Amino acid sequence: MRNIIIIILILSFYGCSLPIYIPKESSGDRIIFVNEPRKNTYMENSININRLGREVGKLFYNGNSVNLTFLNGHKIELYKQHQYSGVYKITQSFDDKMIRVYYWRAVLKGEDRITELDLDKFTINTYRILDNSFNPSEIMSRAYSKVNLGDGVDKKEAAVLADNYFKAHISACGATSLNPIDKGNLWEIETKIGFAATPYDPIIIDKKTGKITCSRGPAVEPPK
Repeated sequence: MRNIIIIILILSFYGCSLPIYIPKESSGDRIIFVNEPRKNTYMENSININRLGREVGKLFYNGNSVNLTFLNGHKIELYKQHQYSGVYKITQSFDDKMIRVYYWRAVLKGEDRITELDLDKFTINTYRILDNSFNPSEIMSRAYSKVNLGDGVDKKEAAVLADNYFKAHISACGATSLNPIDKGNLWEIETKIGFAATPYDPIIIDKKTGKITCSRGPAVEPPK
């Protein structure tokens, strides 16, 4: 079970595409560590982590990684530094159940992350955090305003739509092809994700309607 958790955690760190979700942080969350303004500082000492009144381990952030080491010696890595990244807050829920590590990942908005560790189930989840200035619907509305759907979506317009869709619904870490592939009634746009530019699922655009689909994201249609 522990090996499975570690594998899942590694995959979550190295993949740029994550569910877009804003976890509901309890008002009773205690701040364990805060790093504002965002600088690459670190904890001077480890912090004891308790669950149900008993110590379960120690949490430590050295600027490069956040690790929770349990009393039995088992270690879980909750954060590992990447380019343009750093931890700005760590909290624990009022009932001691959840450890939450908040960090920024990329220079563009919408790429802040949160990694949650459930101390009861020993499950780990990582999400992208959206702020009020990052609005996918507005991004796509502006993109569609540049397209004349009266004569269908041409190649250049398809490239613009795909680029904005990728940033709004997939990730700010990656890119789309500037050369859409003609598939008859559709445009197919190749994508790459992450700093390693790993090939990702293509974005499909209906030439007539302008509808955009991708197996890793939501279907989007022009504003009515």
